[in-house]
Amino acid sequence: ALSGSDEDDFDRLYYARLAEKDSALEPTYYQDFSLIACVSPADASHISSQTNVPVVVSPIGIDMEWLNASKEKAEIANGQIVFIGSRHLTNHLAVEFMINQVMPLVRVRCPDIRFIVVGSVGEYYRGKQLPEYVTVTGKVKDVRPYQNVAAIAVSPLMLTSGSSTKVLEQLAAGKAVVVSRQIAKGLPEGFIAGKTLLVADNDAPQTYADIIVGLLQDERRRQELGEEAQRYVY
Repeated sequence: ALSGSDEDDFDRLYYARLAEKDSALEPTYYQDFSLIACVSPADASHISSQTNVPVVVSPIGIDMEWLNASKEKAEIANGQIVFIGSRHLTNHLAVEFMINQVMPLVRVRCPDIRFIVVGSVGEYYRGKQLPEYVTVTGKVKDVRPYQNVAAIAVSPLMLTSGSSTKVLEQLAAGKAVVVSRQIAKGLPEGFIAGKTLLVADNDAPQTYADIIVGLLQDERRRQELGEEAQRYVY
């Protein structure tokens, strides 16, 4: 039997290999189309290098009115970190990374911190015993109440493509956001790492922990990031 950490390593390797196979297979289909639309400039650049078919970028739209409708009622809980995700295996790997590797390091310096996992990714944890500081909601009708009260939003996905709608929504909501380099690659042009949001090296738990603790201990820094994030999205 594999330990939790060993299982994480095995899953990351397995899905990395799948991603490699998909990357090799995708170009064989490009010539079947007259136009290819991407939501990420990085994806568009990558695909353009592999085909003569025209490639366009169609940015993701954010419903600002809906996103901020309940924001005024929210009171930030300084000890809450939120992850929002669907029942996708890459989200599951990101949650496992946070629970098993990042949060234990964070709690050494911030023992009262809570990690809230929102969305259908929580189905992976049905019936499982989790650390007392982890709350899993499962699928919810509205993520805004959880997102609005969190001090920090995280998205440490190591395998992904395209743009992350949830990260763009968190930036638009004025959250202090910490993402992986892989997520940052898929964001629309114009953000500044360290000013719009904070970017951590893929699979570097100590880096994530240091960034998160620094933000938890500096409310003004979180506010500055949130203000810059909203300017970026608007």
